[in-house]
Amino acid sequence: MCADGRKVRLRKAVPADLSALEALESLCFPSDRQSSRRSMSNSLRSPTQSVWVAEAGNTAVGAMVLFVYPRRLRIYSIAVALGHRDLGAGKRLVRLAKALARRGRREAVTLEADVRNNVLIDWYCRQGFQQTEILEDYYGPGQPACRMEWACSRNRREAAL
Repeated sequence: MCADGRKVRLRKAVPADLSALEALESLCFPSDRQSSRRSMSNSLRSPTQSVWVAEAGNTAVGAMVLFVYPRRLRIYSIAVALGHRDLGAGKRLVRLAKALARRGRREAVTLEADVRNNVLIDWYCRQGFQQTEILEDYYGPGQPACRMEWACSRNRREAAL
């Protein structure tokens, strides 16, 4: 629930959400790590991607882009507006990714995070993800990422929640 009492609702994104998705990208990510409007538009139409919106009232306060692979779901991005962090939207989006993975009989949910962002890595660890490898130069020269995974088989009970 948001600070003003409104509940956060999750729904599949539609093309009309493109401007809100673009605004969230610019608020939540450095310019060199933002998806372009064209890329987000392609994600909305892609049969191998799934885009979700977290809403408080009629306002998009968060979004998630998933890449859908046969054996896993990859969280490409989760963005939650600053004024709505720590209010459950991010956790709900992660839980949704886990539930979708289980329903689709996938083995895991994976993601990448900047190795220098300890707050983010710790947050994903609290959501049940484990660090699996370091990807050198992932974001560019000298900018490694940490690959993280939530394995469906190790987390059957949690995924059912």
